[in-house]
Amino acid sequence: MTAGQRRDLPEVSRTEVDGIPAYWSEVPGDFTAGLIFRVGVADEELLTRGITHAVEHLAAGVLGETPYPSNAFVSGMRTVFHAAGPREEVTAHLRAVAAALTALPSERYDVELDVLRSEAEGFDPGTGVRAFMLRYGFQSHGLNAAPELGLHWLGPAEVQAWAHERFTRGAAALFFSGRPPTDLSLDLPDGVLRPVPPAEHAPEVTYPAQVADDPGGLALDLTGPRESGFSAGLLTAERRLRQRLRHQEGWIYDLSSDYLPLDAEIAGGGLAMECGADRLERVRDAVLEVMGDLSANGPTAAELAHHLDQYERQFGDPDAGIGFLDLAATDHLLGKPDRTPASLRESHRELTPTGVAATLRELMERALLMGPPELPLARGFHAYPAWSVERAQGRSFRPVSGPLFGLLARERLIVGDDAATIDLGDGRLVTVSYATCAAALHDGDHGRVLWGPDGVQLAIHADHWRDGARAIAALDALVPADVVICDDHGRGRPARR
Repeated sequence: MTAGQRRDLPEVSRTEVDGIPAYWSEVPGDFTAGLIFRVGVADEELLTRGITHAVEHLAAGVLGETPYPSNAFVSGMRTVFHAAGPREEVTAHLRAVAAALTALPSERYDVELDVLRSEAEGFDPGTGVRAFMLRYGFQSHGLNAAPELGLHWLGPAEVQAWAHERFTRGAAALFFSGRPPTDLSLDLPDGVLRPVPPAEHAPEVTYPAQVADDPGGLALDLTGPRESGFSAGLLTAERRLRQRLRHQEGWIYDLSSDYLPLDAEIAGGGLAMECGADRLERVRDAVLEVMGDLSANGPTAAELAHHLDQYERQFGDPDAGIGFLDLAATDHLLGKPDRTPASLRESHRELTPTGVAATLRELMERALLMGPPELPLARGFHAYPAWSVERAQGRSFRPVSGPLFGLLARERLIVGDDAATIDLGDGRLVTVSYATCAAALHDGDHGRVLWGPDGVQLAIHADHWRDGARAIAALDALVPADVVICDDHGRGRPARR
């Protein structure tokens, strides 16, 4: 079957179930349902990072092990509970989740947070998520790369209050792989549908930018309009590069692409590839050459036909049918006008080389190239500002003698009235202003970690600096109390909240 031939398209219908928008289609297989809320990591603050995850674990944990497939997860902009199996069991599953969200099981709080803390110990945000933080700092989608600091101090009352505020009827949508049940009622509080918090690019970064942030090879991160030309151009680039770098030259081990909606209008995506250090420059130049050609000329007619064929192959896949339902419910929560599978297919059929090229040119204007520090700056790219510009003015502390703590004699800790700095002595500064400090973690009596909104992390331990206890005391007196949390091996609560 060629791209020009018609494939059967699923019909997605919209209705309401207990006053909540519901999208459904007749999809073969087990009866599948999802309850989606427009709340995720992007809605949190660094200080409360992990609170949505805590709600999700507590609500899903009520059901324990189920005899049918079920799961729940939190992403940047939504929280999803879903199940598949007999209609009666799936319906009961949704009902139980809603009831748990209204009255979270406080008796399971310590158990579930211990599980979350164990998960957090091995947290690896991945290249794409790390790029969000580099672009946006610790706000909106940049928080996906932040540590779950809220798990150090949040109590049942705070978590339940977040559930009442954000897991509401007004912020929910449903999907079903068959006609929705007529007797389903969901015990959820009333509430409003909030937009995804805007993600503002860090003002000190000039794009396109190259950052020394080793992804185990090379990565190109892009952000721009959420439209079919973005995904078509990205997948075309992936196919070209896979053929050239993997099959022809043998320069890379693997290559992947990703594409993720960030809100109704903006998406993020990119390419990542594993390769040896001796091939990094050749691989980088090939990537930029391919992206440059696609930005100037767009895909060929044959490449567009191949893309459309690959896109249309999914229409007969039951899993893709569930995906269309999930997309429809999510679009509603993002405030995006309803799109049918037919309209989505038509948007891909209308793609032209000129249109895709224009989209890619816009994407490349804000490209973020990620590679190890030894990779020379690419032509046309600006160096990402890896260090702070300002240096605190105040008392200077020298490191303890000897290499025990990995500090050099030239390094200094400066605790000023307005900010603190670690000066590495060679022009590299790490500075956090108290006024904009997003969180301050007390690691016992002797350790302090300050986080700036731009993602800068300043870690201090009293034993590493001469007269370090005085430095810690000065910081404690200057850092705003409402950003302080303490860490008592997972049993901490706010030190001064």
